[in-house]
Amino acid sequence: MVAIRGRDTLDRIALLEVKGGHLWAVEDEVEKHGAVHPAYGTVFMIGRRRCEGAFHHLRREGERLTTDGEFAMERLKYS
Repeated sequence: MVAIRGRDTLDRIALLEVKGGHLWAVEDEVEKHGAVHPAYGTVFMIGRRRCEGAFHHLRREGERLTTDGEFAMERLKYS
């Protein structure tokens, strides 16, 4: 959980789920993509692969998660 100035949800809270690269193709983990909390909105999936420095927003692409751009706090304002 993180509080984001400018986010229009209860207490400005955004929910993040962090995934290591080894989980990006695990069916149970992929199924969680798109989850929405009733009070906090979209649950954002972020992750990074081992030995990579940057975190990425993740999106579902078929049966796996893939990068949707480098992580940016600004994107957490929107759900």
